[in-house]
Amino acid sequence: MPSPSGSSSPRGMVLNPVGSSLSQEEIQAEERLRRAEGKLVVCCRNWKRSSSFKKSRRSNRTYYIPHRGHHETQRRHSSSSKSTTNGGPPATIRAPSPQRGGRLPPPPPTNPNSANPGIALVAVVVVLQILEQDRDSHAATIEMYEISLQEHDADKAKVQRLEGELQKVSAELKKQLQNIQNGKDSLMKDYEERLQNTMKKLQRTQEKVDVYKADFETAKANADKYRSEMEKLRAKSDEEKRRMGELMSNEESLQVQLQEARNLNATLVKKVEKKRSEMSVLKEDLSKTNQLMEETTRDHEEMYESRITALEQQLSMSKDRYARLEQEYNERNTAIAEKDNELSQARLKQSEQDNKIEELHHQIEELEKQTERKFEEGKKASKTMETRKVQELVAERANAAREYERRLKAMQEQLRHQSDRHNAEIQETRKRNEKKLEAMKEELREEIRAVEGDKVSKLEFELSKLKRHFEEEKLSLTNKLHDTQQKLRDMSSEYQEQDQIRTQELDQLHDRLNSYFNEIADRDNQIADLTEELENMQRLRSELEGTQREQGEELKKRQEELQKEREKLMDTESRLNDEIITIKSTFSELETTMSSEIQSLRERLEDSEKALDDAHAALKDKDGLEEQMENLRSNYDKPMQNFVPSVLGSKIWKTKHESNWQNCKGSFELANWRGEAKPNTTLRNQIDDVTRRLEAESAAVAAKDREVEELNFEMRTLREKVSNMSKLQDSLRELQQKLDDVESEKREKLSELMDTKAGYESMRSKVLEAEQRYSSLKEEFSSRLEKKENWWSVTIEQSRIWSLIYRKKETTRVT
Repeated sequence: MPSPSGSSSPRGMVLNPVGSSLSQEEIQAEERLRRAEGKLVVCCRNWKRSSSFKKSRRSNRTYYIPHRGHHETQRRHSSSSKSTTNGGPPATIRAPSPQRGGRLPPPPPTNPNSANPGIALVAVVVVLQILEQDRDSHAATIEMYEISLQEHDADKAKVQRLEGELQKVSAELKKQLQNIQNGKDSLMKDYEERLQNTMKKLQRTQEKVDVYKADFETAKANADKYRSEMEKLRAKSDEEKRRMGELMSNEESLQVQLQEARNLNATLVKKVEKKRSEMSVLKEDLSKTNQLMEETTRDHEEMYESRITALEQQLSMSKDRYARLEQEYNERNTAIAEKDNELSQARLKQSEQDNKIEELHHQIEELEKQTERKFEEGKKASKTMETRKVQELVAERANAAREYERRLKAMQEQLRHQSDRHNAEIQETRKRNEKKLEAMKEELREEIRAVEGDKVSKLEFELSKLKRHFEEEKLSLTNKLHDTQQKLRDMSSEYQEQDQIRTQELDQLHDRLNSYFNEIADRDNQIADLTEELENMQRLRSELEGTQREQGEELKKRQEELQKEREKLMDTESRLNDEIITIKSTFSELETTMSSEIQSLRERLEDSEKALDDAHAALKDKDGLEEQMENLRSNYDKPMQNFVPSVLGSKIWKTKHESNWQNCKGSFELANWRGEAKPNTTLRNQIDDVTRRLEAESAAVAAKDREVEELNFEMRTLREKVSNMSKLQDSLRELQQKLDDVESEKREKLSELMDTKAGYESMRSKVLEAEQRYSSLKEEFSSRLEKKENWWSVTIEQSRIWSLIYRKKETTRVT
């Protein structure tokens, strides 16, 4: 039987301490069951005591009838000690002994099983005191559990506060992820803008290449034109050769004139060879310029192709990186969605378990209410009956006690006057009284049964029903409690195993976190180094951009200058073409004039030969005249020999011719003056005609000399322009070399930037991996909080997570 203080539980159930795997509601239900059991035990004890009290009352109820005579006193006493009840008369009454001074001996000790109403009241008071002690102990336990509930509420508030802090941390992490995403978008936009700018630059360079190709095609066309013109000139020179050959074949009769013509042809051939050498030099220059243009175009094409391939590779790499980043972002989103689904499922399961627990609590509370209601009804009924019966019994016992005391006093007074010889009679009367008392008790019991038997039977039946119902409910509740305790034991064992596994995992995680912290510190140092390198690279980039801007401006200026020089060259080329056309026209005019002059000279030679033949015939007889005529002829043949040199030095030829002619004329006049020759008017007229023609020819030769000087001046200017063209081509080559150097430097800087960008991407991927690890640790921490693990480990984990968050913030700030 359990004690009423509630220190022990039914069937060996022990109160679980605070912080165990049992819930607070189950603990409260167990307490309520214990209280109900204690109350039922107390009620059963009180009922047993009341039933024993009723039985004793029935057995002790006697009807006192006084008799006459000395021997009929003390009828209510009996000799049997077993039939005496608590608080009854003494078993033996002795006379006072002389040693005691006439006093009676003390009464024998009362039997606790006797049916004395005073002792029953004392027992009721003791029971009430025990109930008060139980009430005090129950109040103390209730206060203790209220304190534990307050502590549990404080722990719940701490958990809610921690959850709020975790939500804040998750919001901050979401903000950081959003900032990282915005930075990534800005980087992608910047990279796309740079790609667009590079594509625009490539388009511009391609347009420039097209322009250069067009210029090269025009130069090729001009070269073809020059070649065609040279071919024409060669054809003309061949025609001239052929004509000269014809002239040589026609002038067989005149050997001297042929020799002069040959000399003239030799000089012309030399000039033509000079012109051909000059043309070959020009051709070589043109071929060199064409080769240089081809090489430059080839180099430009190779350079642009390499640039295009490099940019295409960069574009493909950026596209791959962007696709990989999108894939990682999608995977992270799917993982987050899966974790959210798992979280929602776990919350649904938890809500279902909470609903089931609440339903069980409601059922237990309803059963408790029903049992308490029935118990209160029975208790009230039993209390009313007990109070009524106790009052009646107290009144009857008080009356019986007063009569008993009165009779005792009377008997003592009688016994004072008697002696010891009355003991036998007293014993006999005592036995008779006891027998009569037992008979009276049986009669009283029969009367009580006859009067109140139905009520007692009803109460006993109701109490038995209540006991049966209580036992059934108790059995069902104890079975449920055993099942729940078994489940809780299984779950506690599982939880213990899981706790051990989690403690091991936590140790591993602590080690990992320490290693992560060390790695993060190393990475912080690396990030600081990278930030310094990035700052240096940004400075270099700004310097490169400044140099590129300066070089771009210089290139623009040089391009403008080259464009101007190109325009000038185009103008000079057009002028040179015009001059070449004019030279060709003048050369053709010269050819025509020379051929006409040669023809006229031939006619003149024929006329002079005829005149000389006539003069020779007239002056055969005179040797002096022949010598003079020979001198005249030789002087006349000299202009034919010096015709082509006269084109280069007509003044010298003219002076020589005039001096010879003056000598000839003087000698002729001297001959005429001496009278050695006969006056011949026809010869004089012919000589005058020849002199006039020679003067006209000398004037024409002087005009041709002036034209040749002008042509030489134009040729010198053309050579100067050609030299200027070669210088401009050299400057163009130097500019192209500088452009190639600038492009190579640009490629090197771009490769360095791409390497730094790749390093930054790798560091960014590492930071993302650290974020994923942090998110996994956060999820594990939240799951551990939901499963109510040890608060000390939770606080340690929280401090570590806050330190990790602080370091993460520092790393994100640095990045």
